[in-house]
Amino acid sequence: MVNELRQTWLEIASKLQGRTLTVDLRDAIYIDEAGLAVLSDIHNATGAKFEAGSPLTQYFAEQAMRIQEQVNL
Repeated sequence: MVNELRQTWLEIASKLQGRTLTVDLRDAIYIDEAGLAVLSDIHNATGAKFEAGSPLTQYFAEQAMRIQEQVNL
């Protein structure tokens, strides 16, 4: 799954042309560290917004956004 997410991200990244990317996490029930790293890469490269519909998916979104913040400390 992580490889598929990364491949999809690489395919669409050049097509965004300044548009805002929204990543829908509402149906996610588990995201491992590798998945969070890809989401973090996406967020850091584009300022992508994460759509979360529950406390769990909000936690995933916060973790993905926090990864780069921790690196910059």
